[in-house]
Amino acid sequence: MITPSLWLITAHLIGDFPLQPDWIAKYKTENKIRLSIHVLIHAFLVIPIAWRTLPNATSMAIFISWIALSHGFIDHRRWVEPKEGWGETWVWLNDQIFHLAALSLAYPIASLGT
Repeated sequence: MITPSLWLITAHLIGDFPLQPDWIAKYKTENKIRLSIHVLIHAFLVIPIAWRTLPNATSMAIFISWIALSHGFIDHRRWVEPKEGWGETWVWLNDQIFHLAALSLAYPIASLGT
């Protein structure tokens, strides 16, 4: 059985890779519309997870809002400059670490609505 946390990670990976075309990935830090589209994709991907795992509409709204807002905040700019020899890999790793941290907080924050 897949846990809700694994569903969240799966949804994140789907939203960041197959559902994020190059025209979004390359320019989301500079273009608010492209970033907004990317954030909406992530919000829509977690609706079924929220629906199945949370007890009420308030918790679901907090959960979906947290996922969307934290994802947008993390993706709105690059968090660190590339390290020598690591290049874009360093930026990508840091980005994914921030996303995993935000995902790990989604359920505790959603519980504020119960």
